[in-house]
Amino acid sequence: MNRKIFRSIGLLVLTLLLLTTAAFATSSLSAHCILPPIEGTATSEDSGIKEVDGSNAYLYDVTVGGGYEVDCRQYCTSNNVTGPWTKGISSVKDAAHLGGATRIFAGNEVRLQFSTHLLTPVRVEVNGTWDSN
Repeated sequence: MNRKIFRSIGLLVLTLLLLTTAAFATSSLSAHCILPPIEGTATSEDSGIKEVDGSNAYLYDVTVGGGYEVDCRQYCTSNNVTGPWTKGISSVKDAAHLGGATRIFAGNEVRLQFSTHLLTPVRVEVNGTWDSN
């Protein structure tokens, strides 16, 4: 009987440690912005600090207003370097890996830059969460 109790307590402690570690491992930055129509661009509400040179960023839980699609890339505010565009982000395709660039270094401040398409006639609101990595 005592072995079962110790095993249960040990499992509970291990689970709590893993959950705590996972909570601190993500940045959970806000990707909120309002984009102007017709190839308008805007940057995310929050900025993050790069932890690894040239690494990807991760965008998830995205909602894009009006059923439109937007494009997104990393934008380094420290030296005006950008990563490649990731196309077609929408409320349906609501997550993306955003490619890095060799000149975005650890310690640089980065934001996400969003763009509407040529045939988007209205302002579009984007919400989501991202990690700078």
